Amino acid sequence: NRTNDPRNKQYPWGNPHPRHPISAHDQERSAVGNELMKLTLRPVRVCIAENVPWVFENPAASRCFDTPEWKNIVRLPSVCQIFFGQCSCGAPWKKPTRLIFGGGIDTVDLGMFDNRRCNAPGPCVFTGKHLIQLTGSSPGGIPWARRAQEYPCRMCDKIAKILSNPLRSHRS
Repeated sequence: NRTNDPRNKQYPWGNPHPRHPISAHDQERSAVGNELMKLTLRPVRVCIAENVPWVFENPAASRCFDTPEWKNIVRLPSVCQIFFGQCSCGAPWKKPTRLIFGGGIDTVDLGMFDNRRCNAPGPCVFTGKHLIQLTGSSPGGIPWARRAQEYPCRMCDKIAKILSNPLRSHRS
């Protein structure tokens, strides 16, 4: 239930004044998510300082991007971000995604991702097919949102090529 989300744009690390009480389960999930994000920021900062290629992926509308930490990182001249729907990489769902790259990434390589906006719930602009809505469960009883946690192979291939390009040029 996202109507009483423990985070919002103003309080991306957690809302101290929610409209309704936050369940203990949601408080725990929020606390764990905050700790994981803090742990993620540490190697990102090291990679930035050492100019090592890196990427961070999260849903395009994730509240993490509202934190001062990520806002400051995205403003750095060595950092770039792209938005795309995972359907552009062969997924049967739209799943708007944001990738943030840093560490000497060749921005020309980012063109591998087609950033055209998919017009789902109508037919997908990439496949012409109707996409799966990430609500409810798949025929096997697995929630669609959980199934969509797996990255499409084409997305992984593109990320690997982008991250490995600077490494190839440094080795030559």
